Amino acid sequence: MHTELLRSTTPCPLRVEREDIDFRTDPAGAVLLEVTVHNDGPIRSTPAAMDVGALPLGAFTEPTSVFRLPVPPIAAGGRERLKLDFPASGTPSASPDRLPPDLLRLQDPGRWSWAGGFDVRVGPVRAERQRGREVRFRPGRANFTLFLVGSRPDEFRFDFQGDALGWGPRLHRVLPSARGLIEAIEGEGLAGGTAGQIEAVEPWTWLAVDKPAWMTLSFVPPVDARRGSLAVEVTQRSSGRVGLVEFGFRV
Repeated sequence: MHTELLRSTTPCPLRVEREDIDFRTDPAGAVLLEVTVHNDGPIRSTPAAMDVGALPLGAFTEPTSVFRLPVPPIAAGGRERLKLDFPASGTPSASPDRLPPDLLRLQDPGRWSWAGGFDVRVGPVRAERQRGREVRFRPGRANFTLFLVGSRPDEFRFDFQGDALGWGPRLHRVLPSARGLIEAIEGEGLAGGTAGQIEAVEPWTWLAVDKPAWMTLSFVPPVDARRGSLAVEVTQRSSGRVGLVEFGFRV
């Protein structure tokens, strides 16, 4: 999600942007989160607290758990990198709560890289990042990946970013009447055999949802493709906020 940057009214405003949130999964399955906090003020900041919400992969989803980390004083014009490790069991070392399930493991049970997001708040400053890395694809064939949109009644519109725009990305919503999530959307083409299961969502048209909606991002990479990236840009009508769901693909 793009940064919703709300400057502090104190003399030492702290800042966190989407790009300051980085997380990765190590080969053992542990999720490593790093957040960089900037002090844009002219004097040293006072101690603060950072709330981190763990999110299922998507846009405008609700945290399944929240963790609090102390932010030490930061020198004027300086920055501080804070870290939080989630062991392979999914339980963070500082809390008994768990990360939300990786939605992409519905398609690929052997995935080791966790897909999801984190919402970071330091006082009135807020930023969020949603990302699925190492998503496997089949060159020259139709592929799809999953994400969620929304948590309560609202409307959303969509657009695409990334270096794989030439792969013909398309969006579909999985309808509540779908007999089975994966069964409704897998196969060579999303149009075949899915009548009444999914509906196409065109870019820049508003989609109304009344609860979290399952979405699919489909694409057809060239036969010689080996890697690529796509991001779904999601605008929430009620707030005007813009979210970004990032995907990194590999064969």
